[in-house]
Order: sequence, then structure tokens, then C-alpha cells
Amino acid sequence: MSEQINAFEMAQKQFDHVAELLNLDPQIAEVLRWPAREYSFRIPVRMDDGTLRVFQGYRVQHNDARGPN
Repeated sequence: MSEQINAFEMAQKQFDHVAELLNLDPQIAEVLRWPAREYSFRIPVRMDDGTLRVFQGYRVQHNDARGPN
């Protein structure tokens, strides 16, 4: 049976690889690894055919050093 790819684990491995290539300080890497804030929400949208669909949305903020945007 083939092993399923976990997107989060793959992203963490890519992050580790890039942090190593950049010689990133381990403490800075740890701050950047985890988001400061996570929001999830649902948005109802009336489609052209009149049906109503609900879409899941996300916003993740890792650092607010440059402001809230």
C-alpha cells in the first residue's frame, strides 16, 4: 500500500530545507515555523444559476512586524 503524502509534513520539510540553505538562525526559524494567528471562515455565495454554495476560506498570519496587512 502506498504511503499518502501529508501536505503539512511536506511543507515542514521544505521549510527545514530552505532554512538550512539560508543558514537561518534556529530561533528565527522556530518563530517563522508556526503562525501567530489562524482564521477560518465560510462564505455563502449565490451562484449564477441561483444556487447557494458555501466556500471555506483561510487567513494565516505568521508575523505582524510590517503591520496588520
